[in-house]
Amino acid sequence: MEGLLEGLLLFIRGLWYQFFNVGTLFMVAVACLSTLASASAVFNLSWHVSMRIVAYGCVMPSIISIQAANRCRNQAFNITSALKGHIFSTWCVFKEWCDAAEIDSNPVEDEVQALAATMLVYLRSKGKGTDYSDPGLAHPVYDAFKVLFSRIESFRQGPNPPSPPAIASQQNFLRIALEAFETARTYSDYRTPRGLRLFCFVVVHTSPIFLAPYFNSYCGRQNNHDFAVTDATDPHYYGCRSGYLMATLFVLINSTLLSVQEGLENPYDGDGEDDINWDIWTDQLHTLSQYGRDGGRARPGVANSPARKMVSEEGTRTG
Repeated sequence: MEGLLEGLLLFIRGLWYQFFNVGTLFMVAVACLSTLASASAVFNLSWHVSMRIVAYGCVMPSIISIQAANRCRNQAFNITSALKGHIFSTWCVFKEWCDAAEIDSNPVEDEVQALAATMLVYLRSKGKGTDYSDPGLAHPVYDAFKVLFSRIESFRQGPNPPSPPAIASQQNFLRIALEAFETARTYSDYRTPRGLRLFCFVVVHTSPIFLAPYFNSYCGRQNNHDFAVTDATDPHYYGCRSGYLMATLFVLINSTLLSVQEGLENPYDGDGEDDINWDIWTDQLHTLSQYGRDGGRARPGVANSPARKMVSEEGTRTG
């Protein structure tokens, strides 16, 4: 019963996602009006075409565009996880250096937090209707990187400096993090080819009009009459249910594909359900000082979690 209810809720969400869309409802109305015009001989056009031609010409471009956008999205996810890992690794090394030198780690933590925050602001700056993120927001990111490189130099010149290999490793961590940010920046600004996007947009919004005689041809097959009827007293003058149903289904399929493609375009803006969950990113990076041996005590919610209890019980049994 629970599975049936979940399936019903998922179905309702799908209907809400597709039907309660002004653009989709408008195109359904246009397709039905075009089918009506074809049925009443206003267009004075009729033809038989293969559904395969319709599918390849109208649906396949959208599918290709979705594949390109989804590939970009998956690569963006991978590079973003690597970027987060490099930032956390950099903080862990700085924390060890601060503990060894017996100095306060809060200033270093603030600098690492500033780097993460400026990255987040930049990657989310590209909104709908804009082709690129705000270039001015990238300058604070480079400022934060320079501050951390200078921090490494200050440790090297301190009274108890880390070993040269440790210094080199930390510099390499930052270099890799910078490269990861540049890659993430590229994916943030990238979109599927403009020509392909424009072609899909034009096809979705014009094909229901040009294919109206094709939709109306289902009336002829259903009722065995001519495609176009000029006599207003004929019951088929206003078309039939099968023609309007095919027109509506065609619009819904193409509009859904276009919506999916647009939703996959920018995984960083956080507007779509398939975008990066920035809440998890910020929650974990904003608690950097609470990670370590005493992390469980610093995070009461985690200390009392079932996973923490299972680990503690397992340690007690093996001990």
